[in-house]
Amino acid sequence: MRRSFAGLATLGATALGFAVMSLSAACGSGGSTTGGGGSGASTSSTGGGGTCVPETEICDGQDNDCNGEVDEGCACSAGQTQECYTGDTSLVGIGACAMGTQTCDQTGTWGACEGEVLPSAEQCDGQDNDCNDEVDEGFGTVTCGLGVCQQTVDECVAGVPNPCVPGTPEPNEACNGVDDTCDGTVDEGCTCTDGTTQPCYTGAPATKNVGECSDGVQTCQNGQWGACEGDVLPTAEICNGLDDNCDGTEDDGDPGGGSICNTGLSGICGPGVEHCVPDGNGGAAVECVANQSPGPEICDGLDNDCQASTPDGAAEPSFGQPCDGPDSDLCTEGNVVCNGGVLSCSDNTGSTLDLCGGGDQDCDPSSPDGSEDPLNGVPCDGGDSDLCNEGTYSCSGGMLVCSDNTGSTSDVCDGADNDCDPSSPDGSEDPQNGQACDGGDSDLCAEGTYSCSGGMLSCSDNTSSTLDLCGGGDQDCDPSSPDGSEDPQNGQACDGPDTDLCNEGTYSCSGGTLVCSDNTSSTTELCNGGIDDDCDGQIDEGFTRNDNPTCSGGTFGLGTVSGDTGSDVVTDSWYNEEFDVVTITEDSTSSLSVNATAVLTVPAGVDYDLYAYCDGCGGSFIGSSTITGTTGHTEVLEFRKDDTIIIDDSYSVIIEIRHKSSSVCAYWTLNVYGNTNVANTTCN
Repeated sequence: MRRSFAGLATLGATALGFAVMSLSAACGSGGSTTGGGGSGASTSSTGGGGTCVPETEICDGQDNDCNGEVDEGCACSAGQTQECYTGDTSLVGIGACAMGTQTCDQTGTWGACEGEVLPSAEQCDGQDNDCNDEVDEGFGTVTCGLGVCQQTVDECVAGVPNPCVPGTPEPNEACNGVDDTCDGTVDEGCTCTDGTTQPCYTGAPATKNVGECSDGVQTCQNGQWGACEGDVLPTAEICNGLDDNCDGTEDDGDPGGGSICNTGLSGICGPGVEHCVPDGNGGAAVECVANQSPGPEICDGLDNDCQASTPDGAAEPSFGQPCDGPDSDLCTEGNVVCNGGVLSCSDNTGSTLDLCGGGDQDCDPSSPDGSEDPLNGVPCDGGDSDLCNEGTYSCSGGMLVCSDNTGSTSDVCDGADNDCDPSSPDGSEDPQNGQACDGGDSDLCAEGTYSCSGGMLSCSDNTSSTLDLCGGGDQDCDPSSPDGSEDPQNGQACDGPDTDLCNEGTYSCSGGTLVCSDNTSSTTELCNGGIDDDCDGQIDEGFTRNDNPTCSGGTFGLGTVSGDTGSDVVTDSWYNEEFDVVTITEDSTSSLSVNATAVLTVPAGVDYDLYAYCDGCGGSFIGSSTITGTTGHTEVLEFRKDDTIIIDDSYSVIIEIRHKSSSVCAYWTLNVYGNTNVANTTCN
């Protein structure tokens, strides 16, 4: 067994002697002893020697288990101590870092290291807490407060934390770009910072910095922008070479111009208008500007070249040239001059005519002889009996000759003097004058004669038209027209020998007699919605629609429909009021209700309502359908009787069709449908 000499070295002399004694005792008895006493193993004694009683070995410097070995397996003895350090041993002795102490417990195990000081986060306490050989390092500054109250101090001073205390706020916020009230907001309520300035312009935005317009300055006072001062705004444009109204154009609108003036020059260069004109040095001035510039001296009554001594028209190419005046000849008997602004010829001689007789009197070789003779081309009358100029004179061989070779012209009736003889009456030579004629009537009978009046041939036949009536003979003198073709009744509608008044035929002329073609039988009045069938001027007469019948006075039996099986339907149609009866039968053994639906179709022109009663005349009232109107509609009523299981639930319904109003006679239609879906009970 290995023993710890380090442990033994710590024992005193007494402990060592005790240990030797115990070891000796153990070797002699091999167990606990009785008699002699001692801590550790128990002993007992009955005489001179002791007995060792083994116990669990503990690290207490004794042989507790009586095996002759003391504290076997123990790293240390109970109560033994030693220095310890669980951190980096190189830091021991630096700053606050220091060794601790471990104590051995009775199990021979070193306990925790107590009392050691390890590195910790540096604190503001004047100590080197993190053992880096520096005291209170790493502490910076602390800032607190807002605005002007903001303070910044060292976080640690002389090993003591230094508190940061904000300054005192101002009672009111000033518009100075600083948070005076220390609430985190700068210049609240202020539009601007006092004393600052900004450019401004109070004119139209489009004129800003255009032409002479420029910005002014606003200064902030008491947090608000003051008035705009010094800005240059648009002014009325004046003639100065500048853009006074700031629209991008200098002197636009010709400022100062427009007045009529005179330049002092001659002729057309005198009249002018004042205009704003640049002066060549960046400025401008109002000057009188001539309306026209000098030009060639044309003939227009004006001094075009602005030289009073130059004759008007002197620049015209023809000025002063020989010319022929406004006569008909071509003889140049003058010169071109300018009079009143118009070029004219000074030839005032009369026209020299080229007469028929030879020679070129008009100086025009191209004109025939006699072309200007007063009689040349003039109408003339030849050798016929009329007095009409039906030819013209022409120059031939130096003599005037008439070209009228026509025959005599007769004086016909046309309002004109055809024979050119005012003494002969109009139409005196007309071939039809005095002939027999027919007037403006429809017949062809010549009962007058033609005469000329007002330039027209008129017939003296003033008799009325002779009609070709049915009766034989050709009264209208027209062999092509049939007998009776103009008779007023021919072709007219007519009624035959029947009892109605309807014109169902037409008259025709046969054998000199008018005959009606209506061979139809008599037409009787029908109930058909407003038609006068018998043509007597009355509509639907004889068809009563509201005779107010009673149920007890008689009903019309519609028949039977099944109320719980199939799809039976019964139908009735009539034009008058009436009471109908229908039987609705139970045919199914199920618990189905017995149902039916009545549908009354009312045509246009009439208005009927629908009423119904249970179980015969005088029965309980089921209900009514009373839609108003005569444009056509449908009335609907529903019937239902609940199933009573034991008895037959068949029942009858009285249906009343009641007249409300009508303008014509028309047939209504009633359909009763069996086994329909009805929600409400009506006949239990």
